[in-house]
Amino acid sequence: MFPGLAPYSGMLIAILCALIVLGLVAALRLESVRAWIARGPSKQTAAGSQTERSPHGVLASGAGSLPHVPACLLSVDASGRVVDANPAWTEAFGYPLITLRGHKLQDIVDPGSHEVWHWLLGVVRERSFASSIEFRMVHHSQQLLDVAVTAEPLAPAAAPESRVLLSCFDLTHLRRTERALAQREERFRTLVEDQTDLVSLASTDGILTFVNHAYARHFGMSIGAMVGRSLFDFISSEDEPVVRRHLRAVIETGKPAGGQNRLIAANGKQIWVNWHNRMLPDAEGRLRILHSVGRDITERMQTEHAMQILSHEQAAIINTEMIGFAKIRDRQFLWVSTGLAGLLGYTVEQLTGASTRLLFFDQYSYEQLGSQSYPLIRSGKTFRGELDARHASGNHVWLEASAVIFDASRDESLWVYSSITARKQAELALRENLALAEQQRAELEALRSGRERA
Repeated sequence: MFPGLAPYSGMLIAILCALIVLGLVAALRLESVRAWIARGPSKQTAAGSQTERSPHGVLASGAGSLPHVPACLLSVDASGRVVDANPAWTEAFGYPLITLRGHKLQDIVDPGSHEVWHWLLGVVRERSFASSIEFRMVHHSQQLLDVAVTAEPLAPAAAPESRVLLSCFDLTHLRRTERALAQREERFRTLVEDQTDLVSLASTDGILTFVNHAYARHFGMSIGAMVGRSLFDFISSEDEPVVRRHLRAVIETGKPAGGQNRLIAANGKQIWVNWHNRMLPDAEGRLRILHSVGRDITERMQTEHAMQILSHEQAAIINTEMIGFAKIRDRQFLWVSTGLAGLLGYTVEQLTGASTRLLFFDQYSYEQLGSQSYPLIRSGKTFRGELDARHASGNHVWLEASAVIFDASRDESLWVYSSITARKQAELALRENLALAEQQRAELEALRSGRERA
């Protein structure tokens, strides 16, 4: 039985009990009919005071001879023609006795059940003992009914009035319920087996009682090899304590909960799975079945891990003291790196939201850089230039700046600054040295010229 029927096990047990009760009632009613036959039902004479009994306890006329009991009773002769039916039968199947008597019963038996009906009639006639079978009959409204029939001879087959008594029980509702359950089971099985999510059922101590194909496929194992083992056999040892606490809370509280953990496949590969766990009732209605649905998130976790590494690497690059980054809109700092704050002698908080004007010693330099850079980057090109910036201490800081458009719709640009102060200082020192050397050379040349004149 598929574990998916566990929620309906109570209904199945009720149906089984109903069948047993129906069988007992049928046996008791059949026994009462036998006793009635053995007594030999009496028939009034024309005078209305004398009764007659037919041989073998069966009425000679057969009219109105079956008792008024709740069981659906019908008698047929050796050829299968209807002799009599009690009111319960005519009511259940919708045929008036006056139109039914004398017709073969097979006329109202579903064509697909004719062979079964003839077999049943033959067995009872030849062997003279009761036999039971199930087939389909046609209601007067043309609706097909599932009927359980017990046939018993009313007289030996060699007797002139050999007849067969049929006790009929309408099983249509029961069979419809069974078919509905079978269809539901089939839909459940198709849903579970065809989906890519991992589905499992387990006992409260973690023993797997069911896994779908996707579950087994992810582990590289067969379903049979997994069922009966503990689900903790497949969980990473690092995650097992957390998973045990999580599942214990679900089992004890009965409240659904989700989580994620690593599983270990047969080849040793780690699989990340996001789970949703809940409790289902068992056959007695107690929450004793752990139902888990998982989705493989290995690729997502690997991507997130790679993004974390990339983020750390980018942070290391962005936050270096040698290079500064800034996102600017309307010539205001929207975001600055720690590297740029360090280059300028400010904190990140002081620069964020501030105007870029604080970088310049005068308004002319501020406007000149704007006129040179923004038309260029707004056209999709890259600006590169050098900036004599003002340090928070008031000193000069030489920066090499480059900028590109970041979001044209919002006029946001990305600027990268690197310090070239040391280079500028070296260039200045070189120029000063060159000037000093030139001055010394001129002085030396003048001194030489004076000596020559003397």
